[in-house]
Amino acid sequence: MLKHHYSRIVEITERFVPFILKYQCLDEHSRDYGGSVAPPKAFSEPCVSAYCLDVVISLYYNADSRYYLNPELLTSARLYLVSLLREQHEDGTIDLKETNFHDATTAAFAVQVLGYTYRLLEKVSQQSAEEQEVRSMLLQFLSQAAEGMVTGGFHTPNHRWVMASALSLLYNILGEERLREEIQLYLNEGIDCDEEGEYTERSVGIYNVVNNRSLLIMADELAMPELLQHVQRNLNMVLQYIEPDHTLFTLNSSRQDNGKEAYPVAYMENYLLMAYKTNNPIYAHTADFLLRLTDRLLSKADSLVELVTAVPIPRELTKCMLDERLAEFESDTKPPELEYEHWFQQSGVVRRREGDVTLTLLENNSTFAKLQYGSNKVYLKFAGSFFSKGQFKGSGLRKTERGYSMNYRREWGYVRPLAGGSSTNVWKDMAHDQREKVQMQTYDITMQIIVEPQGIIVEVDSQGVEQVPCKLELMFESGGALETGDSIIPGDAGRGVILKSGGAVYRRDGESLRLQGGFGEHAYTTAMRGSEPQSKEKFTVYMTDFTPIHRQIAILAEK
Repeated sequence: MLKHHYSRIVEITERFVPFILKYQCLDEHSRDYGGSVAPPKAFSEPCVSAYCLDVVISLYYNADSRYYLNPELLTSARLYLVSLLREQHEDGTIDLKETNFHDATTAAFAVQVLGYTYRLLEKVSQQSAEEQEVRSMLLQFLSQAAEGMVTGGFHTPNHRWVMASALSLLYNILGEERLREEIQLYLNEGIDCDEEGEYTERSVGIYNVVNNRSLLIMADELAMPELLQHVQRNLNMVLQYIEPDHTLFTLNSSRQDNGKEAYPVAYMENYLLMAYKTNNPIYAHTADFLLRLTDRLLSKADSLVELVTAVPIPRELTKCMLDERLAEFESDTKPPELEYEHWFQQSGVVRRREGDVTLTLLENNSTFAKLQYGSNKVYLKFAGSFFSKGQFKGSGLRKTERGYSMNYRREWGYVRPLAGGSSTNVWKDMAHDQREKVQMQTYDITMQIIVEPQGIIVEVDSQGVEQVPCKLELMFESGGALETGDSIIPGDAGRGVILKSGGAVYRRDGESLRLQGGFGEHAYTTAMRGSEPQSKEKFTVYMTDFTPIHRQIAILAEK
């Protein structure tokens, strides 16, 4: 049952106040005066200050909070606005100082939060002189941000919906028709969410949440409930991207979250709002689970900085205070299925789960497979030294009777001198496309992944050129130990070993993955030309051979 989420949101939001107050710059002579100056940057980011402003305002007016009407929070809010207005450029934009300047989208990210903050002030302000000043300053920031967004632009696909959603909030606050016209320019491009729920950037760890949040805002502000279908498809997909240890599968992302460990706590608002709007019991269950996961991650934080690293600064309380029905919402819950197999064909991803064992296959990715048992994970790569072009990135992913297969094929060789000579001796300007190709070689690798109840069997076969040194890499999270028949090898980060024959077990955190079928015909591993560098964070087990290669290994969860 999803219930009492409002009181839990109040408690979670309160836990951020010590961070917000401690790292607010109070030095009137500093360029960061009033802003949030938290490690590791040690300078203020306007958007972070905006999120902090929302927290202190919502708690100041929340009668259920221990910070209710605490004057320190109202003073803090005013200082955050001093910082925001100082940081705002004449064109209405603000900076994301780590990378983007005069950035309308950073202003839009701030407005996505502060539009609701302004509405809360309108609803509950007691109209003291200080409150009126805060409200006036915030309205000034929002009005100037509107100008920046109408004249500004964006970089990435998700930015379009951040801009459009922020403009929709401002349209309903300011009532300027030009904002509605600007919104329509973005909507005319069409929502980039495919039939399986994947957005363009495939960013499960960051930008899915951003896209969903933006579409939820627009659905409300523009009375366009049809936008929720995209959110629904994405949230259904995300349920199949959660690993047994509750982290997210991120290897398919085209953004900075690629391969990064991330927990799905930022999705809590997405699932809560969609449960509220659609009465979906699976969404309600997931929102409740993510609230509990948030509590767990916050309780593990040893410092204020770790607190905000583990969990994003919360923004849900203001919306609950604006909509009492959302705050009081209760729902039956239903857990999502933990046994499934889904081929996301447009993304080139297969996700399979059986209890606490998941399998991921990836097309056009150097990590062609990942197997996970609990928190014990292994990532698979393959490479050969073929003209420095032998890093396997499988294509043509297809279903077979026993599982899946993919193939990697390259042709390379040599060229002859230009038959008619060259009009220039500058190498880059020569007509290289006219050279005759000779002694061309073919490097053709096929991976068969046979699905077993508790793992996989991998068959690797080659055709074409012979005597190419190649390697199969199995990369484990560090901190475990590899046990063979006569050795125990610490699974240190950055360390690599060759399993020459037989089997081994990698044990980590009480969970074990068994390997069978080791082979080792050479030691050309870390320095292999054209292959990706050995991971500095993971423990790598190599198996090595020469083409033609016909090998089979098994990786199974040992329960």
